[in-house]
Parts: sequence; C-alpha cells; structure tokens
Amino acid sequence: IDPDFIRVRTLTIHDRMPLYNELKNGNFIRSTDEEIVAEEKLLLQHLECHSNYVSDHITNLLQEIEGKLPRDKEEMLASIDRFQSLPPQERTNFIIGRRVGIYVHLDDLANSHKHQAVEQIIQRLNQGSGQVSDETIYSLMEGFI
Repeated sequence: IDPDFIRVRTLTIHDRMPLYNELKNGNFIRSTDEEIVAEEKLLLQHLECHSNYVSDHITNLLQEIEGKLPRDKEEMLASIDRFQSLPPQERTNFIIGRRVGIYVHLDDLANSHKHQAVEQIIQRLNQGSGQVSDETIYSLMEGFI
C-alpha cells in the first residue's frame, strides 16, 4: 500500500453517537492522549511508503506531526519523542492546554503566560486531587465536536 495522503484523526465520542452507548456499557474503552501518541509513534515507525502525513485536526494532541514520508519521518518521530520525554507534570500541562485551546504546538509550553494560565486551569480541574481525570479530559475534547 502506498497512499498519497494519510490524515490522522483522534476519536472523540459524543453522547449522540452510537458508540457512546458501547462506551457507557463498558464494551468500548477509550485510549488516553498518551496512549494515542504511543500508537501514532508505532504507526509512523512502521510506515514504509511515499505519502503526505498530516495530524492537523483539532482533536489531535500533536498537531505539528506533519510531513512527507519517508523524508520527514525522523523529524515527526522526534516531535513525538519530545512530548514523551517531558516530565509528567509538563505532559499534563500540555494535554490540558491543548484540550482547552490555549496551546497548539509543543513550543507553546515555553510561553510563560500560557503555561501559568494552564496551571490555573489544572488547579480548578483537579479539585485538590493533584491529577486531572481522564473523564475530564474526554469531556474537554467533546467540546471540539
């Protein structure tokens, strides 16, 4: 298979979708953002084709993953590695920042004003537990569709 174009989309489930009932009944389990990033890395590592690869949808965590295969494969994998090598607190900051629409790219983490705004949102969302639940993150994603 040698497709001309590969466009990645992160599954987002809304309560009006038939899959929603399967989710609520426990017959379908959503992947977390970190699991999806690991899957995308695995996909890229094993793609042996000449194709344009794009991860540009608002529901995708790493919208910057884009390029021409095989030429840009290492650069795309480096972006994924960069995210995966962030300390856990910074990964959470980026995930929440993306899901509330403050961040677009990993480089946005360097913007101290945006970073602090996301930290304040995290404090509100975690309600003193220290962690933002996967369900809260899924709920934020549903706002995009």
